[in-house]
Amino acid sequence: MASIGTYKATFQTQNSIASASKQVSKSVSRISSNSSRETNGNTASYQAMRDRFQMDVASKAGAVRSLSVAKGYLGTTISVLDSASDMLAKLQELAVFAANGMNTDADNKAINTESERLADRFHTLMSTASYKGIDIFRKNNGSGSAGAAANGSNLSFGVGAIDYDNLYDYTNPGLNVTQPGVKYEVKNPLTEAEKDAVLAQTTGITRDQLVVGFQFTTNPANENMGPGISTDDLYYMDGDGSVPFDAASTVISDEIFNGGSLNVQFTDNGEGSDHFNLTNGDGSAGSIVVNGSVVSYRDANHGYIEIGEVVGQNTGTLQINFFEDASIPGTSNLLNGDFSNGSANWNLYNQRVDFGSSFTVNGITIPTPTDAEMVSPIHGSPPNNDNANSNRNSGTLSTAGGALNLDTGGMTIDNFGIYHGPAAVSDAFVASKGDFLKFDFSANGAGDDYHVAGYLVNTADNSITIAINDVDLINPPELNSTGKRIDGSTSVEVPDDGTYHFVFITGTYDKSGGTVAGASMTIDNIRAENPFDITDDVVQSVLRGINYSSSSNDQASVKDVRVTAATDGNVVSLVDDSKIFNTEFNGNIMIAPTRDLENEVSTGGSNNLGNNGQTKTSIVVEDVEIVQQRVNQARAIASSQFLTFENALDASTDLKYLFMQSNQGLGSINFSQETVQLTKQQMMEDVATAMHAQANLNQSGLLVLVEKLYLLDSSRLV
Repeated sequence: MASIGTYKATFQTQNSIASASKQVSKSVSRISSNSSRETNGNTASYQAMRDRFQMDVASKAGAVRSLSVAKGYLGTTISVLDSASDMLAKLQELAVFAANGMNTDADNKAINTESERLADRFHTLMSTASYKGIDIFRKNNGSGSAGAAANGSNLSFGVGAIDYDNLYDYTNPGLNVTQPGVKYEVKNPLTEAEKDAVLAQTTGITRDQLVVGFQFTTNPANENMGPGISTDDLYYMDGDGSVPFDAASTVISDEIFNGGSLNVQFTDNGEGSDHFNLTNGDGSAGSIVVNGSVVSYRDANHGYIEIGEVVGQNTGTLQINFFEDASIPGTSNLLNGDFSNGSANWNLYNQRVDFGSSFTVNGITIPTPTDAEMVSPIHGSPPNNDNANSNRNSGTLSTAGGALNLDTGGMTIDNFGIYHGPAAVSDAFVASKGDFLKFDFSANGAGDDYHVAGYLVNTADNSITIAINDVDLINPPELNSTGKRIDGSTSVEVPDDGTYHFVFITGTYDKSGGTVAGASMTIDNIRAENPFDITDDVVQSVLRGINYSSSSNDQASVKDVRVTAATDGNVVSLVDDSKIFNTEFNGNIMIAPTRDLENEVSTGGSNNLGNNGQTKTSIVVEDVEIVQQRVNQARAIASSQFLTFENALDASTDLKYLFMQSNQGLGSINFSQETVQLTKQQMMEDVATAMHAQANLNQSGLLVLVEKLYLLDSSRLV
């Protein structure tokens, strides 16, 4: 029985050993071929885990690089601040030396020179220091950022800008507009329109030069105080409303501008939103006032004097036409010219007047113009004189309403005939050469046209100076008045010193040939006033009263304007060109800093730069201490950030190593499983061999061993 048991035990043991050995061979084969025993689901899970670990590894690698750059940046920042602090300490030392009252002028000069050079180096360091192309001192604290992980977290760093302008003048507030003759610096990048504006008000620079830091000086204001007209450029901002075009403009000339003009208009980039207008002054001597279209000038001796009329108010082309017959109110010797005293000082003649002959009124013999001197009607075939047969109703003369009214009355007249009368003759009055006889009038044709005359008669020689010589003052083409203005008033210049009568004769003309005629005429405000010369100072006052405005918020940035002052007949013309700038620089320019120490170091011991002018010996020292404190504060911030990033870098490096180890483990998961399986199979094979040896040594436990081997074999742990 023992023999049988030994045989069976040996048989079973050998089978188990063979089976274990076979499984070991399979495991070795899988490990060698990298074949997997996992299911598809397990494979997908393993791959997802592996991808996640790979992403974390890459993220940590990127974080390490980012943190390394930030650490390098902060290390450079600390180094720059150390150098800046050393420079400030040296500058402070020089300032202390400068306070020594025993210094000679040469000593102070040398101290100043060294201090300025040191300050320049300090400014260069603070304004140009960079790390890998990144400025060290940027506008805000924490303006830099370093990535810390794949989930988007990051760390901010940076010490921001350090203000040292109280010590070294290097910056100023941004501006929106410029002024003439001022030095500016480009503070921020300019737009193309802003560059256009700069180029238009400067000379000798190019568009490419207009970069941040470039300094330019605007052209000075026009300081031409010699003969001519001078206006400065206008700097206008949207929303400014109506502003003086140039309240300090000048006109210098020996010319008289009576009958001339003043014109302001755009020559380039003018827009419909542009408006020039002439405004009222403050009422003081030399100011102007606009009443309707009439412009008056306030003379220091004579009050307001009408000097012209304005055309083109609130448009892009403004013109003031100066009166040729400007005169001084209140200088007339003609009495009751406004007929406020009825017909006093006037001699009325209600009869027919035959032109070319004289008539007598109140003992005064008055000559008349000849037919040849009067305007000849161009319609029909009128007679050459006033002998046309007529049947006239009584004419009327009246001063009702404070004006002189002359009416021929209705009449029947020869075809195309002319009839004159009634007439009015003033008392004799004294007038000087160059005076202007002025009056207001209106005329109406009743049955047909009117044919009127107004003239001066010199009592010394009965010479006639015609003021009105017209068939139809209101309706051209028969307009041939000798007056200076045809706007409801007219004037005539007194030719010589003397005594004069003013004569006014109404009349009518049968223009239609229907034999029915009649006309009336009203005159008022008759005066013979002294002339007023419109000189350069008057033109200057008018020019200074011109305002400009724009109704647009999107207009051309540079506009060209021409101002012209011309004499009568444009014999002399004064011209000046200026510009209107509408560019708002939006803070992109600033007053150019001196880029120099605010105060000379060597004056620290003796100057009067303190408050209220008192001596202050520590001006530069205190300024240095203020900047030194800011540098030290920035250095403390940079140092703390450096330590933070150093710790973060160390932690990121450790995590990166751990993630790489985990990734390798996941990538070799099948290999690990097969290795475990192989170990198990080898252990099984060793156990079976041991049992087989034990069975041969101890047959008493044979059956037990056989049963255990059988169970081990049948369990197939593999």
